[in-house]
Amino acid sequence: MQQGIQVADKQVKVIALDLDGVMTHLNIDWRKAKEAGSLVAGLRIESLLDFWKESFGTDIFRRVSDAIREFEEEAVDSAKPTKAVEFVREAMKRGKKVYLVSMQSKPSILKFLRKFNISLTGIFSREDFPTKLEMLRRILEIEGIKPSELVFVDDLRRNLEECRKLGVICVHARGEETIEELFKLID
Repeated sequence: MQQGIQVADKQVKVIALDLDGVMTHLNIDWRKAKEAGSLVAGLRIESLLDFWKESFGTDIFRRVSDAIREFEEEAVDSAKPTKAVEFVREAMKRGKKVYLVSMQSKPSILKFLRKFNISLTGIFSREDFPTKLEMLRRILEIEGIKPSELVFVDDLRRNLEECRKLGVICVHARGEETIEELFKLID
């Protein structure tokens, strides 16, 4: 059973959510996707997160990103929204700023958002920044808020541990009950 989300001052102004694992569950065979990326790169890619970080802004980054994007866009075709999409809509209605921060490609993110008619304050993808940490730094800069006023929701502990250094509120998405807890932050 997940414990409740702990927020000291309840002055949450901005929420940043991941796409795959939070707003939807993309059905991607990541082993095959990494193999395709490795073939394009001419080297073995063990971790796409590490690859994006290490090769950001290079030609090899772009070529591998294009190869992975094909897997992502195909997965969006059969993707279904999670309860997080309902949360996003409600948060926006209540005047919260909501960003999508994802290591998916911008075209696949936009395809998902259009498919389900989802409006957001902003979107950051791997083409914009090589890590979630840098995406959240940019949100803090854009919004001019304190880190304690930003909630970051992700399904990967690795991303949460890295971003916790900023002082933002990190929430590990582990299912529908996590999203139910998020609704309390916008009451």
